[in-house]
Amino acid sequence: MRYTEDLRRAYQSNDQKQAEIESVYVDMIRGFAAALEARDPYTRGRSQRIAAYADLVAEALSLPAQEREWLQKGCVLCDIGYIGISDDILHKDGIRALTQEEKRHIQNHTLIGAQMVRSIKAFEPIVPLLMHHHENWNGTGYPHQLAGEAIPFLARIIRIVDAFDAMLSDRSYRPRFSPDYALSEIQKCAGTQFDPELVKLFSGLWETGQLQALIASLVQEERTALS
Repeated sequence: MRYTEDLRRAYQSNDQKQAEIESVYVDMIRGFAAALEARDPYTRGRSQRIAAYADLVAEALSLPAQEREWLQKGCVLCDIGYIGISDDILHKDGIRALTQEEKRHIQNHTLIGAQMVRSIKAFEPIVPLLMHHHENWNGTGYPHQLAGEAIPFLARIIRIVDAFDAMLSDRSYRPRFSPDYALSEIQKCAGTQFDPELVKLFSGLWETGQLQALIASLVQEERTALS
């Protein structure tokens, strides 16, 4: 009986130590994310916006709480791999100015991000999200050219909301697009870049006004933060 109690306490102690280690690692990752936002204005506030769009989709899908938590973590950390991309490439003026080698280097951010969190036990479920959130439904994405349902489901959600927010953001080579234009581009790419069923659901959030309401809320938050 005493042996069983000692074993239980040992397991609890190990679990507590593991939790403490993971907490420190998570704080480091968040620090990297903050450094990335300070380094690249394009990423500022982006992870929080993507997470907000993804949570709206998750609510519409009635995803379990655990999956919603993984999705949120995946959104917050999806760009963390850019910390491993050199400034010369990251800040180059426009995607058209990048060489093929530089484009491949930027695409490595998915592998870098996955590697950064791989050793955190609590983050194991989001490793596939960081690695595969740029895969395309038709198999033309990166890094592994996965197609269709071979792409992790939560990564397919991030693929849509990431692209949507990118179009609503100012870039060095173009101004931001309007929300209705961004949605039309998402719809055009259903079945090629994006899961067509998820595009239908995302479009439904626009039709009910939920997406516009969220966009307005995020814009107001950004204005308040800048004032």
